[in-house]
Amino acid sequence: MENILYGLVISQLLLLPLAHKWGLDFNRMIAGGLVVGLSTGLLVDVLDFFFVLSLSSRLVSITTLVAVASSATILLGASGDSGRLGPDRKEIIAAQADETIE
Repeated sequence: MENILYGLVISQLLLLPLAHKWGLDFNRMIAGGLVVGLSTGLLVDVLDFFFVLSLSSRLVSITTLVAVASSATILLGASGDSGRLGPDRKEIIAAQADETIE
């Protein structure tokens, strides 16, 4: 049960600073962090049931799983930009903007 708590805390400690830095929606990041933290904590809890893991190995496992799962979730969510349509003409090269365009 403590692995779930570790997963929840580590996920929030990793994701909230990134949400602030990247300007992401805090509500979505908190909810996503809770889901990722809960699932990684449960996974490590199951692994700890079958293989007796030390505290340091559990924390490293949870941190690694949170980083991988969060990265995959963020990349999958950002991969499709359905709100932006490219130009129809073939001779135009469209590049993404580096900053917010007003």
